[in-house]
Amino acid sequence: MDLRELATRVQGPETKKPTWDDHIAGLFTKPFWIPEGTTRDRVTARWIEAMKGYMMDLESYESVKQWAVTTYYHLRGRSMPLPGELGEQEYFPKEACELIRLWINQGMRKTTDDEIELREEEIEDIDESEWEIPRVRKDILELTQEELDYYRMQLDDVLRAGDPDSSSPWQKLGSIHTEWCLHYQEAFLPWHRAHLLYMESLITCPIPYWNFFAKGADEYGNPSAGIPQAFLDEEYKHPLTGLMRPNPLKYACANSGMSKAAMSPGYRGEFKDTNSKKYIQRDPRLTGGGTEEERREKISKVKLYQDQILNALTWPIFSQPQGLYGYPWANIQSFDPPPSDDEYPNREDFDGLFEQPHDNFHGWIGPDMADNSYTAFDPIFWSYHANVDRIFEQYIHDHQDATFSSIFPLQPFTGARADKMSLGDPRKHIYTTIGDMAKTSLALGYSIAPPVHQDCPPNPVLYGREGPTAGSKTPYVLFQGVKCTTESYTIDVYIDCPESRRQASVSNKHYVGRLTRMGMGASASKGRCIKKGVTRVLNAAGAAECLSIRDDAEPVLSQVVTDIKTGETVPEEVYKQWDGFVGKLVWGAAMPQGKGRRVEKPRG
Repeated sequence: MDLRELATRVQGPETKKPTWDDHIAGLFTKPFWIPEGTTRDRVTARWIEAMKGYMMDLESYESVKQWAVTTYYHLRGRSMPLPGELGEQEYFPKEACELIRLWINQGMRKTTDDEIELREEEIEDIDESEWEIPRVRKDILELTQEELDYYRMQLDDVLRAGDPDSSSPWQKLGSIHTEWCLHYQEAFLPWHRAHLLYMESLITCPIPYWNFFAKGADEYGNPSAGIPQAFLDEEYKHPLTGLMRPNPLKYACANSGMSKAAMSPGYRGEFKDTNSKKYIQRDPRLTGGGTEEERREKISKVKLYQDQILNALTWPIFSQPQGLYGYPWANIQSFDPPPSDDEYPNREDFDGLFEQPHDNFHGWIGPDMADNSYTAFDPIFWSYHANVDRIFEQYIHDHQDATFSSIFPLQPFTGARADKMSLGDPRKHIYTTIGDMAKTSLALGYSIAPPVHQDCPPNPVLYGREGPTAGSKTPYVLFQGVKCTTESYTIDVYIDCPESRRQASVSNKHYVGRLTRMGMGASASKGRCIKKGVTRVLNAAGAAECLSIRDDAEPVLSQVVTDIKTGETVPEEVYKQWDGFVGKLVWGAAMPQGKGRRVEKPRG
């Protein structure tokens, strides 16, 4: 390590000749990487007290000297200190570890009056590569023009995103999701993490993420609102040839060169030209179409989905056990016989609650993103899921005691880092597993840079309701028997709402929220869906509060089901015949205090 760099971070004279009194003692009592104050005092007091249990006194020169080499390797390997209130900020940085290494190699002097006695078995210098992660996923808004164009070039040259031929890497990559993706089960997030890693192994560069979870993303005109400009540009300058090329983030070929929009009556008025059929398409209100009022209303819906994510992040249990080898599509516990109403929503977990807004965002972007057979052919899918993965990573760090079905195979990916794949190999042990993907991103060879715009802050209001209608229970809308479908639908839910007021708007006090049922296309009829479905839950506390509905009341629940492909409303007598399309209002116990926070949406 460069000693000049070391000197800029560490206090004390002669940092290349450290002593206990001038340098080492302070690392344990006044660590320079933690801001001075009462928090640092608490942290160091905890360190000192914890190590006394191992017969080591961090304030004693003789004690630390006795255990110096072992301590150094534990600090360097970050198995100590055990993170406390500051989390990973408490780990010793490389400058501190280097100081300890030099001190040991020079004989562990107490003061500058002691002579240097070089250690016979010298501890080797810290390999800088140990501290560097070669792949860093950045917010797409943070990329320099050079970084953005390099990513575009990789999609253009390596994956041939503009080539509709079935032999092109882009078509093969998108087809993996069409044929193999796992939803409605514990493997949902780990499988998609593996999918991202596999793509990165092909393009040898990180996928930039699109932060739809940013504060202000629901405000029309906010820099974080809507689809990033990188996906809207017509052209880009190829870094190697200098030629202007069609932007592959916009002009990527849809599944088999035929966009879902070309087959969707609801979009035919918007997409009539040849390119509309060949390339992926998004909702026109996100690409400059429609009226300003329509665009504003479209953007405002993001708030509803962000609130659902915040709600999901409060739940400590990750998922229901996957089982070995589980089901290809869904494996949540049996609801036969159904549990009592009071047990809801405590049988819902983080991944199930998170998958609801995940589906909603897919439908919001549409039309290709709204269908699982088409979605991975849209380049925004990859940046969208890179951000889903960022939130998954946050959950892993916040819930280090979470349990996973570690050996469940995530086909078709193979290897601990999902950098290869195999179609049809019967040896289950070769495949990437949930356990592999439940490791931190650093263990998988990549890191995630902070977003440009701050994430939505959690609402400090605890679960349960307040005010004159406050009670001990919270209303939920349950959808049981939810299964995969061929086409995609949205289900908007209302309480005590006249038919004339049934508008899916944040400002509508009768509006509970939305579930998006993403179509699986042809895959839905290939035996990949089990007969028993899963349960989805919408928290109706916000609407109940606005309407002054008391505990155990029986308000009228109404729904509007829309076929995303046609844009038409599905008649009630039709959707009532479909599994998992009819909601039921129940009153359940609120989340116990201390386990989470309720997210309240603004009401007009």
